[in-house]
Amino acid sequence: MFGLSLIFIIVITGGIIAFFGDRIGTRVGKRRMTLWGLRPRYTSIIITILTGVLIAGATMGVLTVISYDVRTALFGMEALKTQTNQLSVAVEQKNRELVKARAEIDKQNQEFAATTARLTAITRELQSLQGNKQALEQRLAELNVAKADLQKDIDRLNELTANLRKGIVTVREGAIVLRAGEVLAVNVMQGGGTAAEVEKRLTDYMQTANQRLRDRFQIQDAKLDLIFIPKTHAEEVINFLASRPEAIVLRLLSAGNVVVGEPVIGQFEVFPNRLVFEKGAIVLSDRIGYSGDAKEAEQILAIFLRRVNEMAVQKGIIPDPLQGTVGAVSMEQYFGALNQLRKLKGPVEISAVTVEEIFSAGPLLIDIQIRSATSSPLNSAL
Repeated sequence: MFGLSLIFIIVITGGIIAFFGDRIGTRVGKRRMTLWGLRPRYTSIIITILTGVLIAGATMGVLTVISYDVRTALFGMEALKTQTNQLSVAVEQKNRELVKARAEIDKQNQEFAATTARLTAITRELQSLQGNKQALEQRLAELNVAKADLQKDIDRLNELTANLRKGIVTVREGAIVLRAGEVLAVNVMQGGGTAAEVEKRLTDYMQTANQRLRDRFQIQDAKLDLIFIPKTHAEEVINFLASRPEAIVLRLLSAGNVVVGEPVIGQFEVFPNRLVFEKGAIVLSDRIGYSGDAKEAEQILAIFLRRVNEMAVQKGIIPDPLQGTVGAVSMEQYFGALNQLRKLKGPVEISAVTVEEIFSAGPLLIDIQIRSATSSPLNSAL
């Protein structure tokens, strides 16, 4: 709006000056007036020129009075240039400072990123330490429970020791009544079922084992339990049996030598109960030469029975941990076979044949068959 007003004022001012200039020029021409002794024609030209100068001067004057920008363009250009140069230098300086500031910001960003990474690592480490702390606290709680269970076991052992000292038959002090690894009981137990069911079967098993031991030591107190099983070991056996739905050979051993007055600390061994020999299977058959000497017959039979025992162990029958044997031969059976052997001379065949199905738990029950190479078999039951 201001620009239109300015243009309008300039047009009006120029028109007015042009009008008066034309009027002056007309009068000068009619009167043939002269300036400075010039001819009227040149005087008219000069008046026209002066009129144009007045128009231009008036225009500039009006613009100068009204517009600050025009005044600045006419009278402050040099100062404006100087200011512009100064501003350019200042801008350049600011740009350099900006670049430097950006570099500093980038550096701080990198340091911030590194700090953030360190904080993240520290946070993870703290989380790991917290996890370790929780695991240690849980382990400590478990150890406290185990400690309490162990204390209960110790109390039970102390009570059992006291009862044993009161109820056991008086024997020479310090005499070893049980050796480490001696079999206290062995039986086939069906695995599988819940932990409570397995625990019930194991309790019945332990009652039978305790009764056998009371009978062995001639103890009349039927409520006195001589065998102590650590709780953790019992739980391991129960969990193992519950996880195996099959027939398991459960053997109970003495964990150490036991002297009179001490409780018997028991230890379980478990084996799968597999069929090792069918009924009527030949465990071992040997052909030897027999000279007829009586002492030689004893050696031949003893060696044969030892080899039968080794073969049975190799096939999977569980041996006695102390003796390494899988069965026993009565004196009557042994001497019967020995007498049969002594009746022969020359090539002799000796065979061990099972009288029933034999499983891993044993024992190995066999017939000893002895015959000459040219005669029919003579049987002797083992």
